[in-house]
Formats: sequence, C-alpha cells, structure tokens
Amino acid sequence: MNNINNNNQIRKITEALLFVQNQPIQIKTIAKIIDTPIKNMEKIVDEISESLNDHGIKIQSGPAGIQLITIPEANEVIKTAYKLESEKPLTKATLETLAIIAYKQPVTRAEIEKVRGVSCDSHLANLRRRGLVEVTGRAEKIGRPLLFSTTQNFLSYFGLENANQLPNFANLDE
Repeated sequence: MNNINNNNQIRKITEALLFVQNQPIQIKTIAKIIDTPIKNMEKIVDEISESLNDHGIKIQSGPAGIQLITIPEANEVIKTAYKLESEKPLTKATLETLAIIAYKQPVTRAEIEKVRGVSCDSHLANLRRRGLVEVTGRAEKIGRPLLFSTTQNFLSYFGLENANQLPNFANLDE
C-alpha cells in the first residue's frame, strides 16, 4: 500500500483494520500491510490508544497482538443486550443459513452464500453469538476459508440428541 504517505492516513487505516479484525493482530503485521516502519506503527498505535481514553472501546495489547475491545464498565450492558438478542426468535434468513450449515457441515461462508444467493455475514455472526454454530477449521482451498459446523447448543436448541435426528433432506419436499 505504497500510496499511504502520511501518519493521519496510516492512523485512519490502522483504526479501520483494528475495527474489522475479530482477533488480535501483531503491530509488525499491521506495519507490513500498510508499508510503514514498525517504530512508526508503534507510535501510531499509542496515539490511537490515547485518543480512546474517553470512549467505550480501547486497545488491548497481549502476546497475540493488539485488538479493539469494549471497556469493562460496559460488560454487563453488553451481556444484557446480547441476552435480549438471543431471546428473539431466529429470522427466516438466519434459519436458512443454519439449515445449510446443519446439512452441509463443515461448510464455508462462500458455500453457504452460493446456496442462498446472498451474503450471510450477519446471520453467521448471529448464529455464532448464540452458540449455534462455530468455526471448526479451515478448508484446504485458496485463502483457507473458515469452516462452520453446528454445536452442541444447536442440538439442544432443536431438542435433538444427535445430528442424525435431522429430517432427511431428500424428503423435505414431501
């Protein structure tokens, strides 16, 4: 990304990268992606961290790297919000996504979207948040996409003892 030539741009792009990451990322990795020296990236991360002092998010730094997290004071409210969300019934589109995963597992996001014909990112996030699906590995394909499968919670949610109790897919139209 050689066209990024000032620290303000680097800072904005770093913030965006941290926002979309769902796991920690090393500062040296960010520096490499953005094509800036590690020392400069460390300085920029410190600036971002300082600027978040009066916000509901902050930068957490650990052995696996850095990531944006919510402030501890918000944890109870966030748990309540997620609990309220998980009490809502699953939408038709989310149920469709879940059915595809249940019958084709393990399955990639792209394979789900090929069947549905539309993006499933928000539905996957909702199902993962509810503990109905989980990442169970990576496909041996270009890009090594995540593989999704149903969980024990999925079985409990639908009152099943095991996945063999799912209705026969071929007989669903009868």
